[in-house]
Amino acid sequence: MQEKEMVELQSKLDALQQTAGEARYLKDEVDILRETADKVVKYESTIQSYKKKLEELGDLKREVKMLEGKNMSYIEQNMELEKELKKSSTWKTQVDVYKKQVAELHQKFNEETKTVDKLEFENKKLQEQLKALKREKECLINERDLLKESNEELKCCQLQSKRVDTSLVDASQGDPITEYIASTAELKQKLLDLQQENKKLRYNQESSEDEQLSILQVLLEDKLQQLNQKQVENRQLNHRIIELEAELKDMTEKGDDGVSALKNNVIDLQNKLQVEKEQRAADIEERESELLGKKQMIIILQETVNRKEMELQEADDKIKKYIEKAKDVYKNMDQKHNTPNTELNILRGQVIEKDKIINQMEKEYEKNKNFKDREERLVTSAFYNLTQSKQRESVDQRLSTLNLGQSQSFLVRQRQSTSRRMPLSHNTK
Repeated sequence: MQEKEMVELQSKLDALQQTAGEARYLKDEVDILRETADKVVKYESTIQSYKKKLEELGDLKREVKMLEGKNMSYIEQNMELEKELKKSSTWKTQVDVYKKQVAELHQKFNEETKTVDKLEFENKKLQEQLKALKREKECLINERDLLKESNEELKCCQLQSKRVDTSLVDASQGDPITEYIASTAELKQKLLDLQQENKKLRYNQESSEDEQLSILQVLLEDKLQQLNQKQVENRQLNHRIIELEAELKDMTEKGDDGVSALKNNVIDLQNKLQVEKEQRAADIEERESELLGKKQMIIILQETVNRKEMELQEADDKIKKYIEKAKDVYKNMDQKHNTPNTELNILRGQVIEKDKIINQMEKEYEKNKNFKDREERLVTSAFYNLTQSKQRESVDQRLSTLNLGQSQSFLVRQRQSTSRRMPLSHNTK
């Protein structure tokens, strides 16, 4: 009985072992299937990603084709540019030669400008000497003319006294001659009146114009002196800043107490410089407005000079007409009276005097022209000096700004060095 039970139990054990093996086998298959399911999910995701990549590859292929076309065009352009470079290489040598020539020409130009400036300075000196000689010559000519006029007046007085004597003797024959004398006396009075008016006009014109020009010259000289003084002050301040920077460097080596004082001095000087710059800018604007007003005054003076010249020309024309009338009367009298007479000599002397008056008026007209030219030269020289002063001011301002930038950078460095020294001292403690 026990053996049967043992056999049955063994058979049951065998069956159980078989079922256990089958169960293990099934578990293994289940695990394998789970792994395959996971792999299937992964493969599906990879397939979808590959599909997307394939679509992107199509787009990329299109872009590649476009880029290949562009690349070909760029290659062609590159070839053309290389050809142009080969051509331009031949021109580079010529360009370098031209640059050297231009530099040489600039040097020559600078040298010539220096020589021209020297010649202009010498020319100005010679012109001043020439003007002085011309003034002396004009004074001598005026003295000569005055002596001639006095001599001619004496001669005329003598001739008039003789004429009075002859008129008393020849009273019966004096009807046409008296008429001629009366007409010549009227002409002479008219000429004298015109001469006096002309002299008055010229005297008034010269006095007013000389006064205005002298005032304008004095004002321009004062403004230029002020500009030069401010330029000198600006340069002195720049030198002072440089000296203070040098002192700063020396004091940084010795200690930090002096540095703070020098920094304060530098800051004060910078503030002063800014204030002075603002004041100078305001002064420059005011001077520019004043110069514009003076230019307008000069234009008005030129217009008045032109008007006075026109008036002088009209007066000259009138005098010439009177002289022509006198000459006509003189010719008629010569035709009537062929015999020489003292009155005819007097008339000839008067005609000569009138010719001299005309010459004098022509000389005065030339003087007025020279005066106008001198005025224009003064205006141009003043404008040139003003432009030079402004250029100098701009250069000085730029130099001052550069010096300020350098001083600030030095102060920043000094602060950085002090800030670095502080943590080192704490670490040592």
